[in-house]
Amino acid sequence: MKKKLVLGITGPFASGKSTLSTYLSREGWQIIDADRLGHDALKQEVIKGKLVKRFGEGILDQKQEIDRKILGDIVFTKKSQLLFLERTVHPWIIKKIAEEIRRNERPKLVIDAALLFKMGLYRKCDIIVLITAPQRILIERGMKRNGSSRTRIINIIKGQRFNRNICDIIINNTGNKAELLKRFKSQFTKLIF
Repeated sequence: MKKKLVLGITGPFASGKSTLSTYLSREGWQIIDADRLGHDALKQEVIKGKLVKRFGEGILDQKQEIDRKILGDIVFTKKSQLLFLERTVHPWIIKKIAEEIRRNERPKLVIDAALLFKMGLYRKCDIIVLITAPQRILIERGMKRNGSSRTRIINIIKGQRFNRNICDIIINNTGNKAELLKRFKSQFTKLIF
């Protein structure tokens, strides 16, 4: 059986991770999206119960689901609240990603995770790609993308840490999508050939 190649894509909020993942998906890679799994985790009754107990019923929307914006406003302003959320949600996400890697039969997988290092997911990767950009560009993109405030985006970025020393490919994404993909293809080709 041919060994799977697991590519980890990480980087701060609004750096371009989704752009690269979308491209790789079209190229036949199976994408494991940690952010999507984070959304799924919030729907798990045990996790939801722990979060409501900690943060109150004010984090629920009209459908009694967790409102991610309200939850984000709470956790991205106080480190202890963010740590509680991570301790509650991350083990579930890590377990689901490990299951997906084991179960998936495709030879090329991508773990798309801003918190690849924080969750220890980098250990499951053969190649790690870090996409970054100057903070002012990340803030501009984030505000344009989903209308988040400057302060919220800065707080999100502060909670994200990266180990450049063990990244195989580092891309400074200051341009457009085409430039990002060109830089990735060039570095990836050099790395595997």
